[in-house]
Amino acid sequence: MLPAMKLILVRHGIAERSPSSDRERALSPDGRKRTRRAAQGLSRMVEGKARIFSSPYVRAVETAAILAEALDPRPKVAELDGLALGTVGEGVLDAVRGADASTVILVGHEPSLGSLASWFLVGNADVRALFKKSSAMCIGFGGRPGPGKGRLEWFLPPRVLRHLPAD
Repeated sequence: MLPAMKLILVRHGIAERSPSSDRERALSPDGRKRTRRAAQGLSRMVEGKARIFSSPYVRAVETAAILAEALDPRPKVAELDGLALGTVGEGVLDAVRGADASTVILVGHEPSLGSLASWFLVGNADVRALFKKSSAMCIGFGGRPGPGKGRLEWFLPPRVLRHLPAD
């Protein structure tokens, strides 16, 4: 039997509003500050060795880097095109299944992240969970991750994550 795995889905933090391309929008100063605080709270929820996959959009990459800094040991971070805005998780399942970690963290965007969560929980991406910026959801798997095989362990808004005491 495969060991249990935790999958944590995180929506990127608050991004700046700028005339640049959507792909290049970075976290705002307030977004970086709030994401760091949420990451400190999230660090209490991560068990064992972690691996982080991020959308290639700048605001998601920055969010993933902040999350990695908060975790001990610091996990590897890789960009995954299947987490980009407007995609429906192409290649995500393979990345999750291939990760050498007990906790896999996916950093992405709405509405794709909500569809991905529903796909893992109920096997249907059309029924979406709604993620606020910097919120996080943990889905547990007793064995091999797949559609409809996960169980919701917790779903925390950013305000709660920011108020969890760090270790």
